[in-house]
Amino acid sequence: MNQLSRLAGAEPIRLSDEPDFSFGEFEVQPSLREVRWSGRKEQLEPRVMQVLVALARADGAVVSRDELIRLCWEGRIVGEAAINRCIWKLRELADAAGKTSFQIETIPRVGYRLLADGMKLSESAPRTGQRLKKIVAAQIPMHSDSAEATETFATGSPVTVTPRRLPWKSIGAALAVVLVAAAAIAAGGWLLRRPRPANWTVAHSEVVVANSLMAQNPAISPDGNMFAYSAGKDLFSRKIHVQRIARGESLKFTDDAYDDVSPTWSPDGSQIAYTQFRLGERCRILIKPFPAGSPREVARCRTDARSHVSWSSDGNLYFPDSPDEKSASQEMRVDPVTGELTQVTHPPRGSLWDGEPSLSPDGRWVGFRRDVSDAVSQFVVVDLRTGAERVLIPDANMFGSAWSDDSQTVFVTTQKGYDNAIWAWPLNGAAPKRILSSPEFMPRLGSGPHGLLAIEMQQLYTSLAASVDSADGNPHYLDPERGLDFSSDIAPDGTIALTADRPEGAGLWLKPKDGPFRKLIALDDGGGETRWSPDGSRIAFQVAIRGRPGIRVVTAAGLEMASIAFHGSMMNAHAWSADGHALIFPGYDAQGWRLWRVELAHPGRVLPLPYRGWDSVRTRNDEIYGTRDDGADIWRIDGAPRKVFDSRTTGMPYRWTIAGDEIVWVDKPGTLQARILARPIAGGAVRVVAQAPRACLTGGIAVDPETRSVLYTALVSIESDIELLHLARN
Repeated sequence: MNQLSRLAGAEPIRLSDEPDFSFGEFEVQPSLREVRWSGRKEQLEPRVMQVLVALARADGAVVSRDELIRLCWEGRIVGEAAINRCIWKLRELADAAGKTSFQIETIPRVGYRLLADGMKLSESAPRTGQRLKKIVAAQIPMHSDSAEATETFATGSPVTVTPRRLPWKSIGAALAVVLVAAAAIAAGGWLLRRPRPANWTVAHSEVVVANSLMAQNPAISPDGNMFAYSAGKDLFSRKIHVQRIARGESLKFTDDAYDDVSPTWSPDGSQIAYTQFRLGERCRILIKPFPAGSPREVARCRTDARSHVSWSSDGNLYFPDSPDEKSASQEMRVDPVTGELTQVTHPPRGSLWDGEPSLSPDGRWVGFRRDVSDAVSQFVVVDLRTGAERVLIPDANMFGSAWSDDSQTVFVTTQKGYDNAIWAWPLNGAAPKRILSSPEFMPRLGSGPHGLLAIEMQQLYTSLAASVDSADGNPHYLDPERGLDFSSDIAPDGTIALTADRPEGAGLWLKPKDGPFRKLIALDDGGGETRWSPDGSRIAFQVAIRGRPGIRVVTAAGLEMASIAFHGSMMNAHAWSADGHALIFPGYDAQGWRLWRVELAHPGRVLPLPYRGWDSVRTRNDEIYGTRDDGADIWRIDGAPRKVFDSRTTGMPYRWTIAGDEIVWVDKPGTLQARILARPIAGGAVRVVAQAPRACLTGGIAVDPETRSVLYTALVSIESDIELLHLARN
């Protein structure tokens, strides 16, 4: 029986409606996403289980990639890595049983088929054409570690993609019209007179790097024959690699004690520049001859520990850096011969930072993301001949950027919830076009000649974890559901409040002491810092309000109590007053950091406190503690400020809180060896409270008032591969 006769007319797979089935020694329960064999059990990711169900339905017939996309992705155009990752995960499952029960065979340029012994579908299996409801649970799949060759997908006409139907984030036609109109106005006549840009579409794609290392920062050589990238097992030991686009072995280009990232080719392809990072040092920019030679340092960042460098066709290097600890980063230019530094951009006062630069091939334009505030970012282009600056994309929830080879289009990646996309944004202000959608996050792009566009495809999962006693490197995750958990706090009765972005959507979640997590409130994004009121009756959590940083306050039942918008550009973690009537928070505006206070009875009146220069705050009864924006020492700042914690002798409290009479903080976040340390406020010895393996650099900590265990955000996994798009110009 052929594939079409079994799958034609079948609607997208909804796991909750799928019957159980078995083959060989495997028992499969799609509704629970569980596979059992030989006394073992594994829970598959939703998308992987959907692919398994689709292959099982075919009963040994070949299932094309198009059919898999229709059945498992509801027809969305997705990158090759998404399908390859699911196939690889299923093959990994087969490996667990020694490949004796099933195997997945690749039929080149056709699809896949499942070869299994004793396939048995339940009597209640849906027949061909039976109506199934559309899947509503969103899932971010992880990348494949396999180097499996991929086939192309045809796009003879522009790719039309329907964004994910998420209730909390989408890109609607009305918003697109607003963005286009605003971009055209901002661009001005000097852009509108430029030649009409090409209409770009995806001709085909291929995964060029897929292995167990994190592959990032793709950079295509000027002749389009090779690409460089950074790769490593973590974010502290990556090295630069070079590989031919037409496949072949990867060459390890650097080998030192630093984290080497952000490769960029010289205009003639004879050298590669890159940045280096090491804990406790400012970033370094080096140049090394290709294919071999000794590197030389050409510049050092003034303040930033990490940066991203790009080589322009005019021979200069561009990178973001902050002039001092209190200023926003700005784009800098360095002459690789003389080392002369020049400031290129001048962010408006109160802006947060100018991000990674991308240079047009003709050497005229530099584009970058500018964060105006925590809630608003823009994509800005600067004419390097005149210094004129224009906002090309006024509301840019974008990350990576790269230019077309004719310098007339900027390709940008965006993320709206689980809807990740690449857009072609014409420089002349014409309407942008979505050219690719993907379930994977795409933080960076690298473009080259002949329509080549390399994509960094990344999967990042974090989860709330409780501290552990042993140092075996294994976090104690509180919830196995994969997503992005942000900030948590614990009420006096042990109830956990958590802001998170999960497959079910973003929201504020609650977990009673002996119960599961449940979503209390749906949010447009994952939210931010979360704090219970002293009596445990209300929750204050950070969100964007009307394009500005803000705080919402709700009861434990989800009833809205207050909505507080801050006029500045950034807000750090807030704290409650002892009586629970007010909130205090550090806010950043045109005058810098200071503390602010708002009474919940008057949420529209945000008043400044006489404490300038403080960027974090905690309270203990009527006492106020904080850190300054120029250091990590902790001070008691109510009354005459006095230092109670010296970071030079005790270690930087990157994530800290106050529990009882102690200061508690995370030591060495971002590593497997992270620990929870504590020291009495009154002074004394530092003690190790517990281990916090894989503690993230972001996300606060909370101490359980009863058990004294510490909750923190832990890394579940981070994987990154590189996919190459071949674009067609219409």
